[in-house]
This record gives sequence, structure tokens and C-alpha cells, in this order.
Amino acid sequence: MANANDTDTLGLVSALQTFDDGETAAKTLAHAVEARLREGIARRGRASLVASGGSTPKRLYEHLSHAELDWSKVAIVLADERWVDPGLTGSNETFLKTHLVQNNAKAASFIGLKTAAANPQAGLEEIEARLGEAPFPFDAVIWAWGRTDTPCPGSLTQRASTRHWCATARAQPPSPPRSQTSPVRLFSARP
Repeated sequence: MANANDTDTLGLVSALQTFDDGETAAKTLAHAVEARLREGIARRGRASLVASGGSTPKRLYEHLSHAELDWSKVAIVLADERWVDPGLTGSNETFLKTHLVQNNAKAASFIGLKTAAANPQAGLEEIEARLGEAPFPFDAVIWAWGRTDTPCPGSLTQRASTRHWCATARAQPPSPPRSQTSPVRLFSARP
């Protein structure tokens, strides 16, 4: 494993770690996320984890789900979601509940981004109310981008600001619209 530390233009320290294989990376990152969640619980009695769907973090989530911590004090927040019902193909909520919200982590609270509304814009008020329940700033953020994903796909609404928790995006057909935790809020997780 190799490490490189650097300071970015915002003065934040970032670390680049490389691993010999995916299994070592998943275990190492699971331990790092577990440590952040423990710190959040110790500091304020609750912790928050923002997590993306997709195959990239799958092994990380499977390892993290076995962490020995008080998951009842952890809120798992979905980073983004396609506007499809849980249980259907492409649902990040279903992916996270299958690979992370299981084993010991089953005791965590889960905050999803899909409502019964017809589209993300119509569901924004409910989503924002849900997200407002999560401990903030977020203790850990796992944002995994796929080959075609971007942090702000399509055209975001004006609600993606520091005042709001959620942004919506219009995807190009045939992809369904998306809702996501606001990038401004997402990236203001504690350093």
C-alpha cells in the first residue's frame, strides 16, 4: 500500500492510498469508516454515514456491515437515488439494504431518497425533512462514481444550495430522474 498526502486549494488535506487488491482496500476503508462513526458517536452520541450505491463500494459495505459498533446510533443516508421504487432494478436503496444495512449494521436507521411522489421535484419537501433528521455534519461520506455517473447529473434544480439538503436531476432518457443529497451539504462533512 502506498500513501501520498497533499493539501488542496481549500486547505483540506487529502490522502491517496493505493492497494495491491480490492479486498485489502475494502477492509482498510471499512476500518477507516468504522473509526469515523465511532468518533461521531463518542462526540455527539450519534453518527452519520452517507453512502452511494453501485458495485464499486460493494465489498467495503459488506465488511462494514460486520463492524462491532452501536449501529442504533448511526444514520445511513443515501447519497443519490434513481427515481425507481425500492426493490426494482437500479434502486440504490435496495443495493444498500442488501450489502450494508445487514448483519450488525441492520440496527442503523436508514434515510432513503425515494418517496411516493411522481418525480423527485414533487418529493423534495419530504426528502428534505428526512435528511434533516441525520446528524450533521456527516461523519463519513462514501461517494463512488460509476463509469457514466457524475456528482450532479443532468440539470439540478435551484434547491442545491447550503440551505437545502437535496438536489434533483433530470436524466436523459431512458434513465430515470435522480434525487441526491445536495453536493454542497455532502462535501461539508467534517474533515
